[in-house]
Amino acid sequence: FNFSVNPIFELKKQYQIDTKVLSELIYERGYIRAFGYVVSFREYITKNHDRMCFLKVSDDTETMDLVVHASIYARYEEILKDSKGKYIYFEGNVEKDGSCIVKTLRMKR
Repeated sequence: FNFSVNPIFELKKQYQIDTKVLSELIYERGYIRAFGYVVSFREYITKNHDRMCFLKVSDDTETMDLVVHASIYARYEEILKDSKGKYIYFEGNVEKDGSCIVKTLRMKR
């Protein structure tokens, strides 16, 4: 048997991030804080020609969809475009199962 430690849990300890795992947060409503790695990134142009994006983030317990609206995306566009496989700390509001509207984020590593 090879019992390896999940790198997400090690990084959370290293960065002193105290959040629940996504499998506990995915069905909550309201404000959440979470940490995981970016599985996919998709940029979207709105009807008003603003850029926004959609991310899928996982922590190996669950995957959550993130919506990054134009005002937030404008601040983080450069780092988000190259975010696949990178670790991200985010805060936002869960309004429906599995989807979070991001209010703030930080890339790790």
